Order: sequence, then C-alpha cells, then structure tokens
Amino acid sequence: GTVVVAGSVTVGSNLTVTAGVTLEVPDTGLITVSPGVTLILNGPLEASGHQVFAFDATQASPVIVLNGNGDWRPSWFLGQNGFSPLSKTAKALQIMLDNISNGTILFDGSYSLDRPIYLKTLVSIRGNGKNGKSGLRLENNSNTNLMEFPNGDILARVTIRDMYFDGNRAGNTNGGRGISVAGYLQNASIENCWFHDFQDTCIWLSAAGSVSFINVDFHLSINGIYIGSGAGISFTGCNIENNFNIGARLQDTKGFTFNGCYFEGNTSVGSVYGLSQIWLDNCAAGRIDGCSFSNFGPYGVRCVDNCRAVLISQNYFFWAYAMDYTWDNSCSDIVCRDNYEFNNSVSNQLGMDSQPTDSPVSPAQTAQEKFQFKSRHTEGFRSEEHTSELQSRQYL
Repeated sequence: GTVVVAGSVTVGSNLTVTAGVTLEVPDTGLITVSPGVTLILNGPLEASGHQVFAFDATQASPVIVLNGNGDWRPSWFLGQNGFSPLSKTAKALQIMLDNISNGTILFDGSYSLDRPIYLKTLVSIRGNGKNGKSGLRLENNSNTNLMEFPNGDILARVTIRDMYFDGNRAGNTNGGRGISVAGYLQNASIENCWFHDFQDTCIWLSAAGSVSFINVDFHLSINGIYIGSGAGISFTGCNIENNFNIGARLQDTKGFTFNGCYFEGNTSVGSVYGLSQIWLDNCAAGRIDGCSFSNFGPYGVRCVDNCRAVLISQNYFFWAYAMDYTWDNSCSDIVCRDNYEFNNSVSNQLGMDSQPTDSPVSPAQTAQEKFQFKSRHTEGFRSEEHTSELQSRQYL
C-alpha cells in the first residue's frame, strides 16, 4: 500500500517500514527524526526535490536508511540550497552518505561547504551537469577539501559524474582540494566533472588502480591532478588548463594513457604558469597520444627518475614557451613519433635536477628566470586561425 505524509510528523522512536509500503511525501510533507533514532524504509520513498527529512544538527545524528531506493537525493535531507550554518549542510550530506550501502546519490542542488564530506565504497554520485546546476563550493576561510576518503583503506567501485567542484581559491588561501583520497582508490571513474580554482590540487590520490577520468576539466588551480602511485590510469578527452604548478603529475604509475586531452598552460604572452603539463616520475608502460598542448612552459611532457616504455605520439604541440617533451638520463625507451610542432623548442635527455614543488609558480616569473634556458618562442599569441586548426584536427 501507500502512506502519504502530507504534513509534519515526528519519528520519536525507532521505526521500520516494511517492503510492501510506499512512503509518498509531497511538497507539504516533512519527517523530523529525533536525535539518535533509527528510521528504516524498506519500501520506496516517492518525493520530488524538496526537503523530506529534518533533524537537530546540534544533537546526536539520526540513522535514516532507505533500502527501497537505489537513488538518493541530497535535497531530501537539506532542500535545494542547504542550511545555515553550513555545518548543518555537511552533516546532512554525511548522514545520507553514511546510511546508503549500495546505490547512487542524485546530486540535484548546489551546496556550499565549510568542511569535507567523506566518500564511501559502492556509493556513486551523479549530478545534473558540470555547468553549475549541481555541485559543491568551498566556503570562505574553510581551507579544507570538498570530498575526502581520509584513512588508508580501499575506496572501491565509485563513480562521480556530471558535477562541478569550486575551490574558491581567493577565499581559501591556505589549502583546499576537490577530491582527496588518502587510501587506495580502485575501480573508479570520474566523468564529465569540472574542477576549478583550488588553492591546492583539484584531485589528489595517494594511490589508485583501474581509475578512469573522462571529459574532466582541471582548471585554474595550483595543481590539476596528483597520483602518488598507480596502475591502469586513463585520461580521455580531459581539459587540463591554466594550473599554476603542474597539470598532471603521476608517480610510480605502471600502465597509463592520456588520449585526446587538451593542455593549455598560459593565458597571456610571456607568463609561464606551470612547471609541466604532464610530469611523470618513475612511470612505465604509458601512452600520450592524440593530445594538444598549447601555450605552455617550461615543459609539455617531462619524464624523470627511471621512466620507461613511454610512447609520445600523434600529439600537437604549439606556441610553446620552451620544450615539447624532455626526459633525464635515467629514463629509457621513451619513444616520440608523428608529433606535430609549431613554433616550439624541442629537446630531450636534459638530465635536469630540479624537482617539482607544492608551491605555485608566480605568473610573473619567466621560464628563463626559473630554469636558465632560452626559449625560441617568438612574441605573439595564438590566433583564432590556430584555434580553429586545433579544434578541427583529427587523430586516428
């Protein structure tokens, strides 16, 4: 049967609704769950994008379990716009994440956070698009991460897609990441997401295996993505643009691909933002192909510390402020072929000793000042003609 909750009701003691009962909550309905109380719905919950559950954020968290729904909506716990204070918004989201065991959270609103929410194995998150319709923004002076997996355990079978993540770098001068995983991320996918304006790194993974990034934007942050160790990592159709330090840094990663990605390092002539578009450190068995590198410096691709068996093929390097690709003398089997270069300096086996740092490179600091080499780049910014050429170029 169906039970309709058209007004306000309070669940003051533990309650389980059987699987044969559908709970329907129209816009006028609200279920307040008392502190420490467990509410289990074994049948489906039917509600639109309004707040369904209420609780006291200053008291012990209730347990709300929706066994009859594969998809959960954050708006059921906090409405479309979240709460004031923001700590209640984070707490409501965490209650939802803690109590879903296997399913998808349909992120149907945009919320500001002053503390992270913690990810969970077997729980996927899907929004309504990365263009501002659904996502998370870091509130001023929070200096923390938006999503975390803080311990050294395994986070597995997670998909995050169709969302935006805003780091609000101007309001968080001491740190902040979009997603930070201190454990091991396994069998996961991040798709069609936009990461923007983080004081630290858009995505930071201590270790990862069988993880794919598809149509993800890493934009205007100190670093785009960092992976401490990994295997089976793929980037497809990603945009890694205008990050101040490193676009993508992979360490100790075996088996990786960058395919059809777009890298752009600078926004004006003479300013060198990043240490490298792709920095590989002791990585092996990788491919970088069909990618475009524009307005970068000092490096498009850099391999150091025993990188081996890396293919750099069919890429488009243009308007570089320095070098398309480089590797030091510890590296072996670095194969570069069928690349297209326009107005660049191409070099290899430099044996440079400088290492990346966690601190940003000042946009005013030139490549020659930092690395003491002379670029062959001529003055002038790429024209719309070059842009059209880049967009129309096909790689087979």
